[in-house]
Amino acid sequence: MPSHREGRCGTPLIWSGQLTLRSEVDAVVPVLEAQGYAAVPSWRRDGRWELWTQEGNITSGPSETFASREEALAAGRVWRDDR
Repeated sequence: MPSHREGRCGTPLIWSGQLTLRSEVDAVVPVLEAQGYAAVPSWRRDGRWELWTQEGNITSGPSETFASREEALAAGRVWRDDR
């Protein structure tokens, strides 16, 4: 499995079965496709939220976590408006 620092695309790992999408990320795919960003509960289950973004066929996330869903969505709006 590649390290985080290598920054490789996870698609081949998903296709090979070595990596699976989290169900909560999979659940927001329609939102990502419609508005380009979505808030997802953190994988750490610590009450924090992640911002996931989609541009074309590239989905990215999370690079940082937020204290609330609203904060993550606000960051998503800023991301969308700046691109």
